[in-house]
Amino acid sequence: MKTAAAEGDLDRPVSSTTRPASIILAPRRGPVPASSERKDLAAMPTPPVPPSPAAPFGPLSLESLDFVEGLYERWQRDPGSVDAGWHAYFTALDASTPGPRNGGVQIGPSFAAPSLFHAPAGGPMWRLSAAEAALARPTLRFPEKARQRVQYLEKLQLFQRLRVNELELVADIATDVEIARGQVLFRAGDAGDGMYVVVRGQMRVARNSLEIATLGPGEVVGELAIMDQLPRSADAIAMEDTTLLKLPSSALDDLLDQHGTLARNLFHVVTKRLRESNARQERVDQLVRAFRVRGHAIAELDPLGRGRKQHPELEIGHYGLSDEDLDLPFSSRTLPGAPVLTLRRIVQRLHNTYCRHIGVQYMHIDDLQVQAWLQQRMEDSENRRVLSAAEQRRILRKLTEAELFETFIHKKYLGAKRFSLEGGESLLPLLDLAIEEAAVHGADHIVIGMA
Repeated sequence: MKTAAAEGDLDRPVSSTTRPASIILAPRRGPVPASSERKDLAAMPTPPVPPSPAAPFGPLSLESLDFVEGLYERWQRDPGSVDAGWHAYFTALDASTPGPRNGGVQIGPSFAAPSLFHAPAGGPMWRLSAAEAALARPTLRFPEKARQRVQYLEKLQLFQRLRVNELELVADIATDVEIARGQVLFRAGDAGDGMYVVVRGQMRVARNSLEIATLGPGEVVGELAIMDQLPRSADAIAMEDTTLLKLPSSALDDLLDQHGTLARNLFHVVTKRLRESNARQERVDQLVRAFRVRGHAIAELDPLGRGRKQHPELEIGHYGLSDEDLDLPFSSRTLPGAPVLTLRRIVQRLHNTYCRHIGVQYMHIDDLQVQAWLQQRMEDSENRRVLSAAEQRRILRKLTEAELFETFIHKKYLGAKRFSLEGGESLLPLLDLAIEEAAVHGADHIVIGMA
């Protein structure tokens, strides 16, 4: 970022706390054209003769500063694009003038605005000297224990890029928590009194009896209550004997206010977990659609059991899911009924609907309303209707009548050409049920024809 300044400001001392980049000014060699008259740098055949780094600068102006900045930027991109004299001048000056970044020179003044969410690629803009670091060393309540914890904390993503003195502050406010297998760390609705880091063991996070996540060593538990200052939204239960570090809310809030790196890392931890959760949900949605499209391929339609038993697109591993995900809850917004189901239950419902004794192909239908109607009717009942005893007796009677009528026709008209019901007797109970349902819905006439 370029900043305009009056000529009198050039000799004014700059505060060391802002740490601006070095300023390079070229001497004026003859009259300087106005901005509207200046040519593009690439079109200039020969730049002005560069000064010697040891020679004093001549009269200064904002126009000459802007010109040298552009020339220097060109030289940084392609050293061969500038005159040999300027190339030698920039090379010597770059080597002799220390700068805040990597010992180089930056045309300026330029101030890089820090970001909470994006740290500089090379780490902090500048690092403390040994003397500054010694002065910045915090006063610890439990120095020995804090320094032991630092060795563990510095390996975790949440505390990466923190200086040693900042890590010691975090370690000093932490307290050890030991809980036994099955013990509850906190319940939904409890006050968010702190954030926990798993040191050893595993924690299960559940909401409404549905498991949300399983967290192991190095992972964070209860971070949302710190970020939004709201009560806990889930239960945290130890799956085995577990050791955690608790960071109290009040002390952690002060650290987040003072150290942007820690706040940024906490933000990254939360977004990473949300991103992973969203990615798994997308894979589950793809699996649901695959059952609707391919489920008929493994339906049990062969009475001898010789049908296809598996299809790669109907395996959870095809979508990057594993057996460990079967008991995790996922949104079932596209399935009728409960809005949240475990992956195990989702697969079970889809298999019952599309892969048992009825094979269904309907996703090719262009009318989306018809698609949705069929989908809701089949998936809600899992393609299975619970029949009363009276309905079962009626179906048996219709099947018996169909079989007896077929036997009678075969004996009465032996050798005659006719259509047979053999293998299709179940069609008559279905037609009987369809006619009854049509009458309930107001149908007066039914015409049955044959082509």
